[in-house]
Order: sequence, then structure tokens, then C-alpha cells
Amino acid sequence: MTRYGLLIRTEASRTAGGIGLGHAMRCLALAKSWLSRGGDVSVLAIDLPSDVEKSYVRAGAAVVRLPPATRCGSRQDADLTQGMLNRLGSAWLVLDGYEFRAEYQEVVAGPAGVLVIDDHGHAGRYRAQVILDENAGVEPGVYAERPFDSILLLGPRFALIAPEFRSVARRRRQGPIRRIVVMLGGAPNKQVTNVAAALGAELVSHGFEVRTVGGTPPADCGLEWLSSVPTVAEVMRDADLCIAAAGVTAWECCCAGLPSLLFAAAPNQDAVAEAAANAGAAINLGRLSHLDSREIVTKVRELAGDRDALLSMSRAGLSLIDGAGADRVLDEMWPRLHLRPVRRGDALLLWKWSNDPTVQRASFSANALSWEHHVHWLDDRLSDPTTRLFLAMTSDDRSLGQVRFDRDGAEARISISLDPAARGTGLGPPAIRLGVSAILEAWPDVSRVVALVKVGNAPSMGAFRSAGFHQLHEVEVNHHRAWVYELRRDEVGLRR
Repeated sequence: MTRYGLLIRTEASRTAGGIGLGHAMRCLALAKSWLSRGGDVSVLAIDLPSDVEKSYVRAGAAVVRLPPATRCGSRQDADLTQGMLNRLGSAWLVLDGYEFRAEYQEVVAGPAGVLVIDDHGHAGRYRAQVILDENAGVEPGVYAERPFDSILLLGPRFALIAPEFRSVARRRRQGPIRRIVVMLGGAPNKQVTNVAAALGAELVSHGFEVRTVGGTPPADCGLEWLSSVPTVAEVMRDADLCIAAAGVTAWECCCAGLPSLLFAAAPNQDAVAEAAANAGAAINLGRLSHLDSREIVTKVRELAGDRDALLSMSRAGLSLIDGAGADRVLDEMWPRLHLRPVRRGDALLLWKWSNDPTVQRASFSANALSWEHHVHWLDDRLSDPTTRLFLAMTSDDRSLGQVRFDRDGAEARISISLDPAARGTGLGPPAIRLGVSAILEAWPDVSRVVALVKVGNAPSMGAFRSAGFHQLHEVEVNHHRAWVYELRRDEVGLRR
């Protein structure tokens, strides 16, 4: 097996009136979730703004540039993308951009799975295994021309939101409004920046703190204005209200529980603003061309002290977007694993794994087990009510590894070992997560799961972190230094 790879083909631009950042940023959210599962991510683009490229690199993705003369969506583009896909051996290709139409998809189709991210059936015809449209109210009929066995993921439930919005910004808010953030998107035109400047000045004159993000401010604006920020989630964490173009930002506000006033800076944003307003999470200001800064200030002042209205908007947003959309999409792309209990007939397989040199180096016991000793040990474990042993299996019933739990009161200790062919594939974290879910259901009185990992065992440390475990402290086990990792029951969020 090879490490499970993802190749993303997208573009972004900060040129006024250009493609903007929405396509690349929602792909970044998908990339972060993919990397958290232990996979590899590469991004292929003709051009990306430097801050967007840095965001991908910081997350752990590799960024590869196509020749500058390449025309996005052309046959040359498709051939180059197919060549990169073949060289990397990626399991999946993601296409996010309106130029990647059916003819492009036909060229790149091959052994790898293809995920097309689109809006309102823009491409018209599809050659992909999975098609994603995170817009509210989109009808399946606009995606009628697709393979009969393809998977169609529709609606905000699948909105691609970066994980930091859940960990950093997500909370209930009920005012009062003091700090307002104005989010203009990645490529606002002059009309947008002029309206934002007038709006910001009026809001400041009424005593509000205003921070504007996106684009270049008009001369002598006098406002706090940032062309970009490293982490939008941190900006939203500290805000009481957001005024924004209704692109990706609208769903990010909902996930953060941040009440918002939304306007449509492009025709494809009308439905987003309307959906958020219909859900009660936002106020729809309508089209940009109809905006009047004084009317917006009046709405803000009316809303500023209405704690009940703000709390209602916050709750509605939190209910509409839970931030787990990227995980739901990946569940359709990631290898399907399942667990089954270990049986006595698995003894030979487990014995080979336990005596593998890599497993021995990670073990706290230096001695390899004899076959007789191993069989006796397994019989004891299978009859012990405080031990549970599982095999992690693929959908075609290949054994990938074993997951073992030993119970001590309200604590269960987990250990895992993988078949040599499964190491480095990114399948460790999902096997751990499956095991934890199974054991917490089997042992309802267990409140936490712990793992002991030898200091220096980087693959295991990374696998447990990716599975949601926290590194606590160092201990000594059989004269070996080890890190203690912990995952509490209330952190798992079992779906029942």
C-alpha cells in the first residue's frame, strides 16, 4: 500500500473582480481534514496568492505550479494534471473551479477517484465519482448528467469549513455589539471597497469598533483595514457581528455562531444569503448594487442591543453549520474500514505482527514471543473480560492490523499494530477512531482511553494526535520513556 494521497486542482486570485479565494479556501478546509487523517495532499495551480500558498504549506500540503502560460481548463491543463496525478499516484483528484468542465474531467479520469466541487450545476455534465455542491436549496436535477453510480452530496451539511472554526471560533453570542468585522472576500471590486469604506466610517462615528478584511482601502480611509489575515477564525472569534459578501464567509459565520449581515457581490451569492436568512442566522441585505451604507448602519444599531435577536441568530447559525462537512465528504472518499473481534484462528497472523521488527522496536517488551507462548497468551486474552481484541479490516476483508484494549476501572488502554503493508498509508487514525468508538459503546462505564507511546515513535505519536488524542506527560514503562496520550469520552462525540 502507498500513503493515501489527494491532489487538488484549483485556482485563486486577489485581482479585483477576479476568481477570488473561495474555491481555494474551501479546498484548504478539505486538505486540512485529509491531512488530519494521516494522508498526503498536493495542490496544483497556475497561480495562488502568496498568503494562500503559505496557508496550504503550513497545513502540511505541497504546492506545485503549472507553467504560467497554461490556460486554466484547457486540454494542456488537463494533460498536465493527469501527468501529475500519475506521478504522485494519488488516490483522489479534486477539481474546484468553473473551468473544469466535462471535457476536462474526461481527460483526467482514470484509476484515481475524482471529486468535482461545483455550484448549481455549473459544469452541466460530469465524469466524477463524487460531486459536491454545498449550496442550500440546490436541486438534484441540475446534476442529472452524471455517472449512474456517482455520489451526489448536496447542501450546507457538506459545507467545507476549516477545522479551526470549530476549535477556535464556535460559540453562542448574544451581544451587545461592540466589535464588527467587515469581510469583503478575496477579490472585491472598487464598488465593494467604496461601500465598505463609507460603511466603516459611519459605524465608527456611532461608537463601534470596525475591522475590514479584504481588498485595498481607498486613499485616506482611516480605518483598520487588512488585505488578508492568517486565520479568519480568530478574527471571527473576537467579533460580535459580521458584515460580509455571501460566499464561503457566510457558512463560516454560521459555524462560528456569529450573527451576520450578508450581501451578494456576485449572482451566485444570492442563494447563499437567502438561505442563511431563511434559517434565521443572518439578515439578507440583497445585491451589492442596492446597498446604502446609512441603511446598513440603521440595521446594525437596531440589532446592537437586541440580545434575544442576536442569540437567536447565533443559535440558528450553529444549528445550520456544524463544521463537520469536510469529514462527511471524506467519509465518501476514504477507505472504508470495519472492525471484527479477534478469533483464535487469527493466532498466526497476530504472532507474525507481534514479532515484526518494527513492532518490536515500538514495544515495551524486548523479547519476541515463541509460538507456544503466543497461543497461551491469546487464549488468556480472549477469555479475559477486561480485554478486547479487534482486527481492522478493509471493505474486501483484508486484515490491516489489530487494536487491543485493556480495562482498568474507568480507564481503557489502547494499543495498535499494523500490517507492514498498511504502515504509512494514513489508515492508523481511522482504525484508532473505530476502536475507540467500539470500546466506549461496549464499556459504557469507561470515561477515558489512554495510549502509551515510546518517546521517539513519531508515526504512532502522529496517528494518535490525528485520531484526537492529547499528549499529557512523560512516564517510564519497563525502563523505557513513554508519552501518555488521552482521549476522554466527552471528546469523542459518538453518533448514535
